[in-house]
Amino acid sequence: MRRSAIRKIITLHERGYTPHEIAPLVPFVTEQALTDIIRQYEQSKKEQQ
Repeated sequence: MRRSAIRKIITLHERGYTPHEIAPLVPFVTEQALTDIIRQYEQSKKEQQ
């Protein structure tokens, strides 16, 4: 997956979108993949604090 797609997913997540709402906006990505990306992002954010 391209960095730009991941950046877009994270940006939308921070704006309050759910994986179900993000899926149609990012081509070639499943809701499961979105959930995994968001989970990893939240985990790394916690570790940085």
